[in-house]
Amino acid sequence: WDAVRGHADKVIQCDYTKQSLRLALILNFVNMFAIVCPVILPLGAVYFALAACFFRWSLQNTYGRIVPGTHLREGSYDMQGGLWYELFHCVMVGLLLGVLAVSGVILSQVALALAEDVSLLVFLCCIFMLLVLLGLLLKIVHFWWKCCRIYRRWSEVMPFEDASCIDQDPNHEALVAAFEASYYQDPLRSRAG
Repeated sequence: WDAVRGHADKVIQCDYTKQSLRLALILNFVNMFAIVCPVILPLGAVYFALAACFFRWSLQNTYGRIVPGTHLREGSYDMQGGLWYELFHCVMVGLLLGVLAVSGVILSQVALALAEDVSLLVFLCCIFMLLVLLGLLLKIVHFWWKCCRIYRRWSEVMPFEDASCIDQDPNHEALVAAFEASYYQDPLRSRAG
């Protein structure tokens, strides 16, 4: 509330971990409760659309020190995207748990079909849905593995082309002076050796 009250000289810090954890938990709850109440999915979509607008405004206008002559605030620090790795894992676990919960509901229907001698068509449909969900689970695990194994390695380093462009820009001399020597080494070779 300090930003609303007009304390322009005060630096206001954002607790990114708490804010992002809340969003990940809400996404996982929407995913899990969609089994019981499918109406929650469009409500969750509306919530995240509004939350995206709110957080964009909030991060630009609330946190950090105010820039003189404007109503905007400058960022106080950069996490370099490190938070998104943990958020990705949280969302993937929620997605897997949601698919497993749907599988549990279908398994209960299979058990009822076996116990009550319902039609063979109902039983076969349940088995088909379980096979489809098994395929979905395998695709989710493969996607998660691919993102962690391939894309994360590349997202943790600066590409040589970007480093070269920054080196050649005369406006970034202070930034280039702060670079470490390891920025110019091939990350795959340094990890392998």
